[in-house]
Amino acid sequence: VGVIKETTDVPYETFTYWDHAITGTGNAVRATGMYDFYKTFYNEDFSGADIKSFSDISIDNNDNIYILDGEASKVHILDKNYNYVKSFGKPTGPDGTVYDFTGARGIVVSAEGIIYICDTEHARVIIVDANGNYISQLLLPDSGLIPNDFKYRPNKIAVDSSNYIYVLSEGSFYGAILYSPSGEFLGFFGANTVASTVLDFLQTMWEKLTMTDAKKAAQIKKIPFQFTDLYADKQDFIYTVTGRTTESVETGQIKRLSPGGLNILDSANTTFGLQSSIPMKNDTRYPDISGLAISNDNYIFSFD
Repeated sequence: VGVIKETTDVPYETFTYWDHAITGTGNAVRATGMYDFYKTFYNEDFSGADIKSFSDISIDNNDNIYILDGEASKVHILDKNYNYVKSFGKPTGPDGTVYDFTGARGIVVSAEGIIYICDTEHARVIIVDANGNYISQLLLPDSGLIPNDFKYRPNKIAVDSSNYIYVLSEGSFYGAILYSPSGEFLGFFGANTVASTVLDFLQTMWEKLTMTDAKKAAQIKKIPFQFTDLYADKQDFIYTVTGRTTESVETGQIKRLSPGGLNILDSANTTFGLQSSIPMKNDTRYPDISGLAISNDNYIFSFD
């Protein structure tokens, strides 16, 4: 690992990382920022826009940019040259209901220009047209597959070319909630699994034979790690991301799932992001992939 040096050149905490670098007597290298967030995305650059927050972003087939402003319950639209086009806010349903999506955390635009908003704080996905007019909403499905204590907090969403809808719910370990184009619940998709060994199996069998009900209730069980983001590529494969899991370096955080939910990306032995833990001041950094996008030629862009 090479030299790590923090810098004040960008308005957020940062560091530079070199893998397999030769260290020793070399001088520290300081990285300078290419873009300053506050200069690149400043309200004065978009006449008519009042952007209070950047909760999520999506791009349509014409390269228009949709910025979800969860703090203000608005969506701001820019063209591909970053010129401000328009904004819309709380849509009104046919019965006069106003759909406030303050606190929303996810947005995606379908190939037809339909906009899906993860209204996290109100436990729903709001679907609107290109002008922000209300179409419908997706609520927590009524299904025996969903536990009674399941908390529906949609925060990320993907839509494929056939308009199948994949929703991640914060805190869910069951994978993405899959809806049909008509909004019918089809089940959970692509959940992570917990790796088990022969020793784990023997221990589980022993505990079933010897543990009391009170001890079983107090036992800490292994559970799968939840996804932090997902993306539908041009071939309708769904990419998923698993963020920070343990304090050890993980592999295979990014997967490309087939329609059956199997990983077809040769990523099982790949560590995405940092290749090892990084000590910084009073903290230690670990790989924590939190988002991704896929280009038309299948390059993967992710942020750690």
